[in-house]
Amino acid sequence: MTYYLRVSSTSVLTRSALAAAILLLAVGCSDDDGGSAEDPAGESPSSQAPSDPDSSTEPPAPDLPKCADIWIAGATLPRDYRGCDQDGEAIRAVKHQCSYGSAIVEFADRFYAVTGKQINEVPSLIDSEQFKQAMNACQA
Repeated sequence: MTYYLRVSSTSVLTRSALAAAILLLAVGCSDDDGGSAEDPAGESPSSQAPSDPDSSTEPPAPDLPKCADIWIAGATLPRDYRGCDQDGEAIRAVKHQCSYGSAIVEFADRFYAVTGKQINEVPSLIDSEQFKQAMNACQA
């Protein structure tokens, strides 16, 4: 005798949605532990708190460089960047881990860079196609 398991369409939809959510979380960016930056396509902006659930923050080091000395368009973001000091306030590094092992760091909604690579400046990270392409390359 053969038995068939009846599965409601609601149950299948719920399970499918759950599986899709888990998959999206698995391929999302995670915190960078200071790995090397080998890909020039990855870059990002930094603010005090991440606006994206895929981004993460690291506690800044006790002796932080001035943000104005670090975040200069065309300069190189230090490989060991953890954050900076802005008017006496520690600004934590907002990093997006990339699939290729590096991380995109963002600052002040207008700067982004892969650690050890060139800092890019755009009017707004949210509206920047350049930044979106860098993030897509990071997550590919």
